[in-house]
Amino acid sequence: VSNVLNVASTQAISFQWYSNTVNSNTGGLLLSGETGTSFTPSSAVAGIKYYYCVIGNGTVQIPSNVVSVRVEQSPTLSGVSQQSAVCGGQNATILLTGLVSGSVNKVYYHIGSSGVLLADSVLETGGGNGSFLFMTTNANNGQNLVIDSIKSSCTSNFSYSLTLAVNTSPSNATGGSTVTGCTVGTLTLSVSDPGAGFTTNWYAAATGGSVLSGGSGTNSYVTPSFSNDTTVTYYAQTYSATTGCSSPSRVAV
Repeated sequence: VSNVLNVASTQAISFQWYSNTVNSNTGGLLLSGETGTSFTPSSAVAGIKYYYCVIGNGTVQIPSNVVSVRVEQSPTLSGVSQQSAVCGGQNATILLTGLVSGSVNKVYYHIGSSGVLLADSVLETGGGNGSFLFMTTNANNGQNLVIDSIKSSCTSNFSYSLTLAVNTSPSNATGGSTVTGCTVGTLTLSVSDPGAGFTTNWYAAATGGSVLSGGSGTNSYVTPSFSNDTTVTYYAQTYSATTGCSSPSRVAV
């Protein structure tokens, strides 16, 4: 706060400023040394205080009207971290510490050479902690996420950063094709080799369900035995046993 409070009198010979915790020009705390026609309140502590000046001419003491001054708490931050490594294409949880108690914040940040990004309505949830989510890509791994500023009633600038941990999510399976059998029995389905570090899981549905028996970690899958005139669709999804990351969707084979 840089506002200067002023009083004026053509006949006054003394001025004395007071602060108060209530909206009243009596019963306040005398501010030692504040005996001029103007006074600059302190902004060191957030909250509302009330000020008035007693103007005297020797025998008569007249208090001025009350002026209220509100000091807003500037946002604070003491650290930033990532909750855990995620797969590309998943939300990463960014943890903040040292936030103002009970605050609701706009958090401005950037990743690598990106423009400024906004996490809106980030709540302090207790103990100065808060968090926000952002959707990752494979390219985010190893990039720096930097908190630029936080805005609530006021704005504070920061330069806290972390290095993102994002495991590579593989591309969807390719190379599968419809297989037709002319006799009762099993069929072998396959997809192209997804490359080093990846394999394929097989499913009976496009979403949900469990990996089929015999269909875990293999680029080919032998179906159960079919009877005549049966049409069944199976689904392949690329997968990393090391990181647990899967391709964005399952592909019908």
